[in-house]
Order: sequence, then structure tokens, then C-alpha cells
Amino acid sequence: MKTLIHIGTHKTATTFLQHNYFPAIKDVNYFHGPLVFTNLLKSGCSLDEKTLLSYEGFSGIAWNRLWIEGIKNDFHWINSFEKSIYNLHRLIPEADILIVFRRHGDLLLSMYKQYIQEGGILKFHKFYSETGLIRKEDLNYTYRIKKACNLFNKVYVLSYEDYKKFGDKLLDNFIEKELNLSRNELSIDKSKFNKSISGSKLELLRKINKVYRKFPFRFRNSLNSIGWGPCRILQQKLAFWSPKDSAEFQKIKDEINVEMQDDWKYVEAVKWKYSDRKITAG
Repeated sequence: MKTLIHIGTHKTATTFLQHNYFPAIKDVNYFHGPLVFTNLLKSGCSLDEKTLLSYEGFSGIAWNRLWIEGIKNDFHWINSFEKSIYNLHRLIPEADILIVFRRHGDLLLSMYKQYIQEGGILKFHKFYSETGLIRKEDLNYTYRIKKACNLFNKVYVLSYEDYKKFGDKLLDNFIEKELNLSRNELSIDKSKFNKSISGSKLELLRKINKVYRKFPFRFRNSLNSIGWGPCRILQQKLAFWSPKDSAEFQKIKDEINVEMQDDWKYVEAVKWKYSDRKITAG
């Protein structure tokens, strides 16, 4: 390994990886976030050295400002992924790629919560539909894997479901056997973990967003900067209120997982397996 690029996807323990696990890996130059290449250049580090880059945006930006405001437009996640993966290949063609997937329904509901927490106003049936923000083709993991494998020599596919089962042992097994690396003890910073909003609390935030976005930008920015935006209030000030997702949401999640089961079978077939000694992606 010289350069490994972790490209997400979204909602697959990325925050934990970026702030806790990846910094603990020994003997690598590590950079993460939207300014990853800027920080890499500023550091003076060479890509001839062992380098780890991480940014979930490399798997594509899921929505733009118009979608946040509930305005239908031509921006879609899969198109953003295509542009990103081609740009990565143009910049670092010899890099290895690490991508993590989770079950489609679970991912989609988690992404919807993130969308609302970022100020979104669409109801779920307009968020996910063939004419909505996220479409079935945006969730095509097989396409993403094959596209990456066509461009890069090594593509490592990990399963978030495996991570939930094996925990850090899966990651330790991976970096030791595939990258010939080890890590220091983890220092867990729970303050950096994403705190999700669920159930009736999520619907309340969606309705508040519709009104809140009509306020002047400076006013909203001021409230947000001091921690008094609606999302922060519901996440932090009202943390004691933790309603569960409705049975309807659970049903939707299960239905999507069934609908996309063939695509998930492909992920299972090519993923890097715990205790295996060779890459299976590609």
C-alpha cells in the first residue's frame, strides 16, 4: 500500500473511523474531510509514503441546497459519485480504494434523518422515489463497485453489517492482513459521534425546518453558531426525549432491503471477509 482512499459511503461509521480509528493506525500519513487534498499539499507529505485519505463525499454528495429546500432538480447522488470517482482516478490513479456499504433500507432511513437534520423539508415518499431526491439507481451498489474496480487496481469492499457483528476486530484484521499495518490503543471521543433524531421528533424537526428556512440567513446563522438552531436544540437540549421510529418506517426499511436483496448479495459476494487473507472485490 502507498495510498489508500476511504470513500465512505455515508452513514457507515465514518465519523468513528475518521476521528478515532484511522488516527490510531501506525506509520501512515492520514488526512480526512472535505479539505483532504488541501491539507495533504500543505503538509508536504509524499504519496510515495504510506498515506490514508478519508472523505465520504468521495462516494458522491447526496443532495444539494435546492433539494434541502424541497425544490426538485437534476442533482443526484449517483451522478456525483461518477464525477468523484473519475476525478480521484485522474489525481491518484495508483491508489487503492476502500468503500463500506450497509443494507439499503437501513442506509436510506439513516440518510433521510441526516437530510432532515441538515434542514431538509421533504416527506419520505418524496425523498425516496423514482422522481425524488434518492432513486433506486442511486442505491445501486453493484454499479458503484464495478465502476471503481474498472478504474483502480484494488478495491476493498467492507460490510457495515460485518462491522456491527465483529466490531474493531474486523478493521484490525483488515489493516493487518491487507495493509501490513497495526494501530495504537483507541481514544474514543464520543463528542464527535453523530446524534441522530428519530420518530416523532424527526417529523417535528421537518415541520420546523419549513418555517425556519424562511427566516433571514443572518438570523439563522447566528442562532446556529450559538447552538440554538432547531436541530441542535432537539439533539442536545432535548436529548432526554428519544422516541422510536414508527412501525411504518420499520416496514419501509424492511421492504427496501427485500427490494434490493440481489444488489446486497453482490456486496456479500465481493466483500473483504473477516479472517480471509485476500481481497475479494473486483
